[in-house]
Amino acid sequence: KNTILWTRASAEKESVQAELRMGRMYDLGFGVPVEYSLAFEWYAKAANHGNAWAQNNIGSLYLLGDGVTPDFELAMDWYLKAARQGHTVAKSNIELLLQNDWGVSMDRDEAFILYKEIASLGIDLANDKMNQLHAQNKNDDDDDGDDSTLQQNQM
Repeated sequence: KNTILWTRASAEKESVQAELRMGRMYDLGFGVPVEYSLAFEWYAKAANHGNAWAQNNIGSLYLLGDGVTPDFELAMDWYLKAARQGHTVAKSNIELLLQNDWGVSMDRDEAFILYKEIASLGIDLANDKMNQLHAQNKNDDDDDGDDSTLQQNQM
């Protein structure tokens, strides 16, 4: 109980590590009941101070829909903030999103830009995704001239 009080007092004085700890306590139920909305609130304070763990954990709340509406694109955004700081767990979480085609805009240009940034962070799967996009674009370009033939054959 004293640990919680000390941690809260430090967090309220904007200690980033204490803000992160408060988020984890509410996220995992350490000494307090699990309350995802409070976990999000404390993580957000630490994340806005640049804490990569907090950024990663907000991404996970969005991924799982714990205390927030599930949103894969917001999960990706938060994981990217952490990954840009070299956070390896966030990079693994980005790979999970990519493997399932979650969190990437359906707009091909936006997706390509995102994959390029992710690849620059050392996540090789993003290169595979870029190659798939190139192949889809090539197939779409090739198909453009064949539409009239296809329609004639169907008549």
